[in-house]
Amino acid sequence: MTSATAIKEHTFERTTAKAVDKLQQAHGHMTPRILCIDDDPDVSRSIQLRLGRYGLEVHPAYFGTQGFWEATTNHPNLIIMDLAMPNGNGEFVLSSIRANACTQHIPVIVLTGMRDPKLRKQILSAGADEFLTKPVEFCDLLEVISRYVKVPEIPPEERSTFEKRRRRMRRRAQ
Repeated sequence: MTSATAIKEHTFERTTAKAVDKLQQAHGHMTPRILCIDDDPDVSRSIQLRLGRYGLEVHPAYFGTQGFWEATTNHPNLIIMDLAMPNGNGEFVLSSIRANACTQHIPVIVLTGMRDPKLRKQILSAGADEFLTKPVEFCDLLEVISRYVKVPEIPPEERSTFEKRRRRMRRRAQ
């Protein structure tokens, strides 16, 4: 296969994926897809399992360049990413996502163990939509996610806890 043919096929796949997404959204059949870019498999797996209970589809990527490739290929509705990773640190991946026409519109939540206020400001200025620090309360993460994608299912036993945290976070933001 020539490189020109491969590029045409890749472009066709991207265009088709976008068209399918639009049709699914129009008919309310779309499960939000979240890309989790984190080199710690335990973090990725935990996010995948916990968000799966809420009807969200989470795809892991374990290093920066893999995450960028997944974002350009699979068009997630949201990206959750760490900053300290091998093969493409988070800052580079974020700037690549924001510079690419196919991915620049995707909301990005940075979830990192780094608590430096200067870094937070720098990352938000570079295009991150949110900056959270590990460890994060799951309800807080879910609240932030729900700002960007529709969370299809909140189990009844967790609904009141989720709503209380949502109100508390809104008061903090004001």
